[in-house]
Amino acid sequence: MNKLGHVLFATFVFTFVYVVISNLMELEIEKILIAYFIFIVYTLLPDIDKNNSWIRKQLDKIIILLLIFFTGISIINNDQTALIIAGILLLLEIILTVIKHRGPLHSFTFGILTASPLLFLDPVYFFAGFLGVVVHLLADSF
Repeated sequence: MNKLGHVLFATFVFTFVYVVISNLMELEIEKILIAYFIFIVYTLLPDIDKNNSWIRKQLDKIIILLLIFFTGISIINNDQTALIIAGILLLLEIILTVIKHRGPLHSFTFGILTASPLLFLDPVYFFAGFLGVVVHLLADSF
């Protein structure tokens, strides 16, 4: 499924889930909008293993900018930590080109691992992230 298909399907699911959850929980509109943004990003996230996907192209741009930044910091300040971060980013970029599409990044484990940091912000955000990955997997099964 392409980006538009994933976003439309995810928006339909989010709307349904929101209607159900809004009856159980009183959430502020700001939290709902943030959860929707997280949900959409996480719906697209499993496709970072596909070289020509929209989310992969955005991630590649971010990684290149961060590589330039941390390499520059390493050179200017002789900072070994910045050099290590640049190396990790480069390794991430290499790993993403090697991983096959619909491989390990298309799994519940990936959803849990990538959404877990959101627990430090709010459990609602974790739920939105994890559900986004699950919706992606569901949409890909059609």
